[in-house]
Amino acid sequence: LPPARAREWQVGENNPADYALVWQPPVEMLAGRRLKAVFALGAGVDAILSKLNAHPEMLDASIPLFRLEDTGMGLQMQEDAVSQVLP
Repeated sequence: LPPARAREWQVGENNPADYALVWQPPVEMLAGRRLKAVFALGAGVDAILSKLNAHPEMLDASIPLFRLEDTGMGLQMQEDAVSQVLP
């Protein structure tokens, strides 16, 4: 995306943006924005969905929510699960 610019969101900022790459965003980060899509950086979107249940104003239902897949994420999740089970 040559013309794309990335920037870190700051509390109180309301600059226009087309996309948001998030993990556990605060409600005010997404509320009222006209985004084209939201990309979840975590292993799932459960944190975002549970926050949406509590704060439906956080994200308009027409904005797509995608989970990014990282080729190394599966191995990381497997290693974490094994480390939780083994003494």
